Amino acid sequence: MLACTGLAAGWQAAISTVEVRGAQRLAVERIIEMSGLKPGQAVDKAVLQSAVERMMATGQFERVTWRTQPGEDGVKVTFTVVEAAVETPDEAPAAAPKIERVELRGVAAERVERVRLALEGAMVGREYRQDVVDEVGGPLVRAALAESGHWTPVVRFVQGGDGLLVVEIDAGPVAVLGAVGITGGELRWGEQAGFVKGAPAESGKLNQALGRVLAAARNDGYLYAMARSTQTVEAGELKLTIHVEKGPQYRFGELKIDGLTAQAEARARKLWVVKPGDPASTAALEDWIRRVFEQRIPVWDRAQREWRPRTGEAVADAVVSFR
Repeated sequence: MLACTGLAAGWQAAISTVEVRGAQRLAVERIIEMSGLKPGQAVDKAVLQSAVERMMATGQFERVTWRTQPGEDGVKVTFTVVEAAVETPDEAPAAAPKIERVELRGVAAERVERVRLALEGAMVGREYRQDVVDEVGGPLVRAALAESGHWTPVVRFVQGGDGLLVVEIDAGPVAVLGAVGITGGELRWGEQAGFVKGAPAESGKLNQALGRVLAAARNDGYLYAMARSTQTVEAGELKLTIHVEKGPQYRFGELKIDGLTAQAEARARKLWVVKPGDPASTAALEDWIRRVFEQRIPVWDRAQREWRPRTGEAVADAVVSFR
């Protein structure tokens, strides 16, 4: 808002002083600086209106008016200002209470300790924020219950008093293992893994069988095979699908031995049964090391082993060091 009083049209004079009224938050010197006016400067109505426009453009004022008062030394300019309200940031949210202990409700007594241990390590000492608690705690509870075959639990976290985290659990029924499928790998790997259809679908046992699928792939020369599983539960049955990424298949090239005397190495080589061109089998390598120790051939009681692929070939050498 612009307003003026005290200066006749067409009249111009030098400024003697600049004064400010109404300042509360801003320093008077700062407001005068914003105006751009200085003592001794020639001033007329247009100059004062320009000064007010500069002041308003800063956003620091709701209203600025001016008046002039002629004197012997020149014109005294007085600005009257109404400062703009300052938006204060919202108060910082109060710190959330920290979780100090966990209480489980609704879970069977034989599973309480397993679920509690899974939760306490991740939750105690953490601030209680509902989204974080759900995101972190939910998967931990579900994973712990899946170990006993409960794949469809309903989990609810509630903040109690005095740092208490209450976990309300409806574990639901125990799922049994249904169909087992495999993608990217040999069907026989899954058939030989020991999955038992109709048995409780306990995650620990399923993971052990998944490990046997991976071992079967590596025994067939797929030394860098990877495997994972996905599960779906319908009508109390868990359908398991195993996804295998085989990678290249390696064939056996040469057995390289270190750490044995010439005589002991000759004895050990007689126990090796894999022929060049056969799959580079991890099981065959482990079985050979076991039999070497059973025959008390090495002086040392440890063996480091690895399959070392040859550059540019699908051939790997078995390298064993006895220490």
